[in-house]
Amino acid sequence: MNTFDKYEELLKPNEAKGRFLATSLYIAFFEYFKNLVVDLPESFFIDGFEAGKITINSRYKEQVLSLHDNKVSASLKWLQSIGCLTKEDYKNFQSIRQYRNDLAHKMLSIVFENKHDDFDRNYSNLISLMLKTHKWWILNIEIPTSDLNPELEYDFDGIITGSDMIINLFTSLALGDEEQTKELYEQFKKERANMGK
Repeated sequence: MNTFDKYEELLKPNEAKGRFLATSLYIAFFEYFKNLVVDLPESFFIDGFEAGKITINSRYKEQVLSLHDNKVSASLKWLQSIGCLTKEDYKNFQSIRQYRNDLAHKMLSIVFENKHDDFDRNYSNLISLMLKTHKWWILNIEIPTSDLNPELEYDFDGIITGSDMIINLFTSLALGDEEQTKELYEQFKKERANMGK
């Protein structure tokens, strides 16, 4: 495909818009996942509140931050140490992060080159790893330490996480599916009312 063919492909109605939206979603979901990875171990080591601020146990530094100079990588290694992630997941995250950096710094050339295979693979890996991490945390940390009956069996695939809702909501908003966005909004309001918050 020569340069003129690439421009023609890119200038098709909705083509460029779709590519930029997809790229923006990838970056947004990556940042959400990165924050989740850091938040999970921090929440695990919360001691309580002091002077209106959350206090984190000193074991957090010893058991998490000591694993790597980078807070995200340290958190990933800790999640690996407790069985949430595998070595392969850790390597996969590094590839996902590198692709996010490429998208952020070389967005125009990547969109212009139309490298769908790279995007599709990395996007799929990002979503899968995010959902796996969140669902594992709910099943193995949140449910056993909550008021829910720990003897009940929970279906890993049937768990709907906050990550699921974020993915669905942002995808619907970005792609302009107003009906689905409205349904998600109404569902959120209903769940919030049920929780009394």
